[in-house]
Amino acid sequence: PIQVPHFVLENHQNLTLCEDFFYVQGIPFLHTISRKIQFRTVTHVKNRKKETMIQETNKIIQLYERRGFKIMDIHADNEFECIQQDIRPVDLDTVPVNENVGEIERSIRTTKERTRCTIHSLPYNRYTKVVIIDLVNASTRSLNQIPAQDGISDRISPLTLVTGKGNVDYNKLKLSFG
Repeated sequence: PIQVPHFVLENHQNLTLCEDFFYVQGIPFLHTISRKIQFRTVTHVKNRKKETMIQETNKIIQLYERRGFKIMDIHADNEFECIQQDIRPVDLDTVPVNENVGEIERSIRTTKERTRCTIHSLPYNRYTKVVIIDLVNASTRSLNQIPAQDGISDRISPLTLVTGKGNVDYNKLKLSFG
């Protein structure tokens, strides 16, 4: 894997994560985006229960920690208040009822728009649950492969920073989704 550049860990090791749920055709997903790096994750979840929130949030925190980053706090809707004690030492900052965390709402909208664009380019009338889940994952993956406009680097993609995977060589791709 590609190493995280020294200047990134030196200046941007401590991160804030934004988190929320969204649905695509009735299928629930947990979505996160990190401030500064702008790395997105999306996970198909079976429900919005406390156990699911704890399990998936801890997986995402571990993903960042494996690369040397430290999640200091998480910003989320008030439905995540129930996991506040379970994710310590990470601080959970929730917004009041009927309020939203702007970064995550914008990221969800971008992910859904990318998914919708791909669906409209495909020749099918109906889509299975598996196809929808894979399409949302593919949309998120493609958003992570491009250096974030307001991210910490204009050359290194969020995918490379958080996972260590290099960018895709688009000259070698032969098939599109679907």
